Amino acid sequence: MALKAELATLMMDNVGVFRTEPLMRAAVAGVAEIKERYGRIRVRDVGKVYNTDLLEARELGYLIDNAEAMATSDRIAVLNRGRLVQFGAPAEIFDRPKTRFVAEFVGKANILSGRLDGAGHLILSDGVRIRLADAGDRLASSAASVCLRPHNIKLVTESNAVRELTEQGYNLFPGVIRRSIYFGDAVDYTVELLSGRVLRVVAPPSQRFDPGQSICAAAHPENCVIVRED
Repeated sequence: MALKAELATLMMDNVGVFRTEPLMRAAVAGVAEIKERYGRIRVRDVGKVYNTDLLEARELGYLIDNAEAMATSDRIAVLNRGRLVQFGAPAEIFDRPKTRFVAEFVGKANILSGRLDGAGHLILSDGVRIRLADAGDRLASSAASVCLRPHNIKLVTESNAVRELTEQGYNLFPGVIRRSIYFGDAVDYTVELLSGRVLRVVAPPSQRFDPGQSICAAAHPENCVIVRED
């Protein structure tokens, strides 16, 4: 959906850690304009088939509501079943969610679960090791989950790029592109890892990869955020 791509660009350009009053005004006005256009969308639901258009339209409405809250608030409270689970600035809520619920509530998230090894790594059930910037005070062998946002994952194919990211301490996940959706200013990829695990990745349109193409997904430890199960 073109509106979804516009909304993503609007939020990335104007609603960040170092946002200013002019940027916030632009974001609020932009979200209001997108919301008005969204209100004119009509999707026919015949009730006999799996209507992906209807699902995408409803997801967009949910994203617009979230964007409106992120753009107009200097603090956000996230409640789960009437219980406060996190309170903070929009950027903190999005980039540093404390629970799986918060991570999935405010945006797309890859949730990877496993056990800590006591040396700053999360070991997934398929043996994949994820280096963490901060494992907190959690005990070795304790169960844990990591939130990895799709836009915080790099995709590379060249061996030189893989070697450079390795030297910079990135976590590397070899895999294959299984699906790509072009949104104009971004491309949404589904990457199947060698273990069969799937990652969602959002990359700039300057990087174009084809389904079936071998790829290496890379994530910096700073972007691998431990979240509690709800």
